[in-house]
Amino acid sequence: MKNIEYNKNITILENDSYYLDIKEDINITIEKDIKCKIILLQKDTSYNINITLKDNSYLEINSLNNNTNSNINIELNNNSKIIYNYSLVSNKDSIINYNLKHISDNSYSEINNNGINLNTNKLFFNVDGIINKNLHNINCSQNNKIINYNNGNSKIIPNLIIDSNDIIANHSAYIGNFDKDLVFYMQSRGLTISDINKLLYKSILLGKMNLTDEEELFVRTINDWSNYE
Repeated sequence: MKNIEYNKNITILENDSYYLDIKEDINITIEKDIKCKIILLQKDTSYNINITLKDNSYLEINSLNNNTNSNINIELNNNSKIIYNYSLVSNKDSIINYNLKHISDNSYSEINNNGINLNTNKLFFNVDGIINKNLHNINCSQNNKIINYNNGNSKIIPNLIIDSNDIIANHSAYIGNFDKDLVFYMQSRGLTISDINKLLYKSILLGKMNLTDEEELFVRTINDWSNYE
């Protein structure tokens, strides 16, 4: 995995995996025919990220966050594909806004948001998927889940704004706590609440992430950010 030196405007020109530390607003372009993965670890930050995928490009983002506020703008061109896995541990107000636009044919987007709200603060996921007029073979998917651990002010607003017929589009939204029957079963097997929370937090936050060398870093970071009691 390569480190990307921070710059307000970044263009990815090689097929590879990259680590990026976002310090302020940023524009990322994935060039034509490029396939890559980007790893983000962000704590106590607010940022706008603008992503453009050119023709026949592919981008997977695995983003682990703690108390962040983010505006994420994505534009997909012909035959481009993005999988954006955004996970958040929150004990302060955190609002995440997506504006995702399909502007050409044969494009695919999959947004997977997973949050754990530890306190009574706000945790909002606002997701707009936009499909322009007269497009063909579009797939737009939104999956959102918040574990509302302490009855916090959590909200999910998934929107699909569609002006074409030849598309597949879906969204899901879940807000709640861990399943009581599952927790009871795990306790009956001798696990403490701390052990149970540690396992369940990781299962939620790692979600659909396709992690290889960075998995140990993500697990260690989740442990640092979370209260398992």
